Amino acid sequence: MSNQLDSSPLGIRIVPIIIGNKVRFVIQDNKTLEPLVALSIYESYLSKKHHSHNTVSHALHKLSFLIAWGKTYGINIDSILLSGEMLEPRQVNSFGAWLSQRGNTQSEAPLEPATINAILIRTSQAFRWFADQYVSLSCRASEREIHLNLYKSAIKDRFSDQQLKVRKKAKADDLTEEEISKIEQYLKPENRLKNNSKLSEAQALRDYLIWRLVIEFGLREGEVLALRLEDCPHQHQNYIKIVRIEERGANYIDPRGVHAPRPKTLSRELGFILKNSPIPKLISDYTTKYRRRKVLEHGKKVFKHIVDMPAFLILSHQHDKGIPLSTSSIQDLAADIRKGSGVENFHWHLGRHAFFNRAYASIIDFKEKDSELHADRLRDLVYWGGWESEQSLQLYINRARSQRAQTTLCFYQKETSEWEALK
Repeated sequence: MSNQLDSSPLGIRIVPIIIGNKVRFVIQDNKTLEPLVALSIYESYLSKKHHSHNTVSHALHKLSFLIAWGKTYGINIDSILLSGEMLEPRQVNSFGAWLSQRGNTQSEAPLEPATINAILIRTSQAFRWFADQYVSLSCRASEREIHLNLYKSAIKDRFSDQQLKVRKKAKADDLTEEEISKIEQYLKPENRLKNNSKLSEAQALRDYLIWRLVIEFGLREGEVLALRLEDCPHQHQNYIKIVRIEERGANYIDPRGVHAPRPKTLSRELGFILKNSPIPKLISDYTTKYRRRKVLEHGKKVFKHIVDMPAFLILSHQHDKGIPLSTSSIQDLAADIRKGSGVENFHWHLGRHAFFNRAYASIIDFKEKDSELHADRLRDLVYWGGWESEQSLQLYINRARSQRAQTTLCFYQKETSEWEALK
C-alpha cells in the first residue's frame, strides 16, 4: 500500500478544489493562509504534466517537508526556488539529516528510508525544474544549455548523496491458496449474512462482487470503483472494460469530486478466464434487485431502476440513492476482511498481486519450450495489467522463479531422491 504523507503537521495546507472537471490544489501556510508562491507555480506545472491528481498531491506533500525544514532553519525556500538557485552543500546535508531524525518525538511517526528517498528525489526534481525556468547564466545563449545541464546534474548528485540505502523488494507479495479460500468463504453472501444480522443483502452481494473482480481480473481498487454499467458484460459484450478517466470525455462527472478514483493503468477489455465465474450473475442480480429506488408515479409508489448518468456499478450502502462507493469505504471493507477472515495482511492490491503471480506462473514453462509463445503470452499479461512495458511484471517474474526454486528444493529434500553429483 502506498505510504500516504500528511502535510498538516508540517504547517502546510494543501486543499483540493475542482476547476472545470479537473482537480487542482491550493497550497497555503497553515497559520497565515498565505499562498506558497513557488509550490503554487510548481502545482500548475504538475497538473499540466500528469493526468492523475493523486500524483500531483503526493508530489506536493513530499515538497512540504522541504518548506517545513526551511522554516525551521530560517531559510526562504520560495525565494531560492524562484531564483533558480540551489541549496548549499551543507544545507542539503542538513535537510537529509533532518528527514532522518524526524519521528524521534512521540507526536511524529518515523519516516521509512524509502519515503525519505522519495522526498529527496521529488525535491531534486523541483530544484532542477526551477533552474530550467529561472536560473540566470552570464553566457551566450548557445552555451546556456551546456552550462544548465551541468548545473542540473550537480543538483541531482547533491540530493542523491543524501539518499539512504534501501533493499528493493525482490518479488511481489502474495496470498496463499489457504488465505484466498478464507477470504472467499468469509465474503460469500450466504455466510456473511448468517454471521452479521446488521448487513443488508445488497451490501453482502456488492462486497463479494468487489472481491471477485479483484481476484479474477487483478483489478486495482480504483478501477473497480470507477466501473460503470456500460463497462459490464451484457447481451452484446461478454467482457469487462477498464477505461481511463481521460477517455471518458470532457463532460465526465463523478459525484465523489476531488476524492474520485482515477484508474492509473491503460484502458483495456478483459474477457473471463474462469468458465464458472459468478461475476456475470453477481452483476445481473446486483443491478436488477438492488439498483432501484421507490418513486411516485401516477399517485403510486413503484420501483424504478437506477440508471443515473453516469451510472456507476459499485454503489454506497444507500443503494437507492445511486451514490458510488467511496475510496474510504472500500478501505473499511478491507479492514473488515482482515478481521473477519483472519488474513491479517490483506489489502486490495494484494489481490492484484495474487492474480498476476499465478498468471505469470502459468506461462513460465513456455520460456524454455517455446520462447516466441512465452513472449506473446507475456505481452498478453502486460496488456491485461494495463501496463506500458514488461518491466512492471518483474516482481511477478521473480515470484514465479522463487516458487520454482522452492518446489525444486522440496523435491531434492525427499527421502527417495538423491543428487548424484553430491553423493
